[in-house]
Amino acid sequence: GFDGIDINLGCPDKNVAKRGGGAGLIKTPELAKDIVKSVKRGVKEWSEGKSLSEFGLPENIVYRVASKKLKVERREMPVSIKTRIGYDKIVIEDWALHLLETEPANISIHGRTLKQMYTGEADWEAIARAAEIIKKTETLVLGNGDVKDLRSAEEKIKKYGVDGVLIGRAAFGNPWIFAGREADFGEKLDVAIEHAKYFESIFPEKKFYTMKKHLAWYAHGFSGARDLRVKLMSAENAEECEKIISEFKLGISSLTLE
Repeated sequence: GFDGIDINLGCPDKNVAKRGGGAGLIKTPELAKDIVKSVKRGVKEWSEGKSLSEFGLPENIVYRVASKKLKVERREMPVSIKTRIGYDKIVIEDWALHLLETEPANISIHGRTLKQMYTGEADWEAIARAAEIIKKTETLVLGNGDVKDLRSAEEKIKKYGVDGVLIGRAAFGNPWIFAGREADFGEKLDVAIEHAKYFESIFPEKKFYTMKKHLAWYAHGFSGARDLRVKLMSAENAEECEKIISEFKLGISSLTLE
């Protein structure tokens, strides 16, 4: 039931890259192209009626999908790519030409090399050079890196010739960025509780510790946030999270009254 498939050729995880995956594929363009072409071929064959068992998938996966009895429209969906400007040096022009051979629907470019990880500033000039090449084709191009708000997103779209941008870290604990506004600490904490409850309802089998990083992101930018983050790390479920936040709010109210 997905609307598309996005292939991550930019993952900076060292263990992934060391095995030749993620951003490691920038060093092996022929393999990267084979992967993209294989995915596109699989999508086409699926849309034409090929069964899951015919794809050679493990029996347990075929069984689990079949048991859900999903009514999914078989259609050819877009295949896109996310990548970086290079592995240990900037090679985005040549890399973009390789990727364009696979005719992806979109290429999203993070303006750092794998070696940089998330340090330093994103190189939007390098993104612009790639965008100039990509826009000669039917493939869309998105830029990524250091987009702080909607205003900076609009500025980068105009200045660097991309079709749009991706917002990553700036949205952590701050979904209001997409509405172009800032939230006060009370709204942030209310949404943190709501988020925790959604997490438990959607992923009842997952341990709550995977939610804790999100709680920490909400607890930023206001007085007492550091102490609150420490307490939230002890929460084992949404109920405990709500109790900790409610007590924090009461403490703030008491200080205000005094």
